[in-house]
Amino acid sequence: MDVRASRLPSVPVLNLLKAKCSSAKATLVTTAADLASLESGSMQPVWVFGDHALVNAVLSHEGLADVHVVELVRSDTGFWNAPEHIASAPLRYFNRAYLGRLREVAISSPPALFVLEHNGVVLRTTSLVRFHMTQDSTGNGYFHTKRDDLLDIGPGASDIIDITACALPQHDDDFIIEGPKDPLQHRVKTGNAQKREIIKQSQRKTDVGIQIRASAPTAALKQLCCKDSTSFRVGATYSAGVTLFLPDGVWAELQPLLANSIWQHHIVRETPKWVTVGGDDNDDILQILGDLRQWREDQKLSKDLLYRRWEIEARAQSCTFLVSVRHGAVKSQEDVVVATNIDGDHSTI
Repeated sequence: MDVRASRLPSVPVLNLLKAKCSSAKATLVTTAADLASLESGSMQPVWVFGDHALVNAVLSHEGLADVHVVELVRSDTGFWNAPEHIASAPLRYFNRAYLGRLREVAISSPPALFVLEHNGVVLRTTSLVRFHMTQDSTGNGYFHTKRDDLLDIGPGASDIIDITACALPQHDDDFIIEGPKDPLQHRVKTGNAQKREIIKQSQRKTDVGIQIRASAPTAALKQLCCKDSTSFRVGATYSAGVTLFLPDGVWAELQPLLANSIWQHHIVRETPKWVTVGGDDNDDILQILGDLRQWREDQKLSKDLLYRRWEIEARAQSCTFLVSVRHGAVKSQEDVVVATNIDGDHSTI
């Protein structure tokens, strides 16, 4: 989308970061030239925004004690805008190669009074995520998450969208529902014909049929979601979960299994290659992984699955969360889970 098509004023991400770094007395690195000018042993915070190679070069630079990596994450439902859920996002700095150095992850939700722009593209539902890294690599997968104020460039915090504070219609919730096209469309049409209480907001094609966003009373969810569909309520929060990277063809196998399980209404799939099964605690994580292993052992899943498990360990009154992250793989062999050191682009966990 062209920037000029937006009705709101646009703010380039780079301009915003330059202003924020100036006020924070930090050095911003966005190019190799910026990297070359860094001084070893500098105690000044360094913020880096760029490709994987540039970030790795900054992180490996000797003597930089305080590094902040800034990333973008798009979340059309707002699921990844929440500090509780950010550990499930498809961002490489949750990989095991970086976890030891990770101390804090801060999320700036999409602004209300302007839109972000980067390389000529409007980023309407995109958050800024700031990873605070240190030289100490003994973090062992524990870090804090919180809300940030990088996008607060107005006179007050009202410029920031807080998805937890957005009022939903009194009698409606929004649900993301995925399943076979014809049955799901029939159920939406039937619900509209009977009481006009189901409103389809959007639809996209998926490996198993379609995924729709629909506004409906919570009671209507049972009518929309039979044993062929998975769903979650927009705005729902989870304290734990398992996030899976989906190899080609696996979602067509996994979705029917999840649709016929106790996790049916806790399935978040913001992008085609990732899915999160939400839960409440470690017991739910163990149950989710147990189900996945059983399906793999029974050959209901044709490929091994890489996963990231995450859990909120503690909460503070300031909306700061202590989160733990671990990685593994669901293998075809019985009771085998192998921790993997996975590096690379967004196609890996």
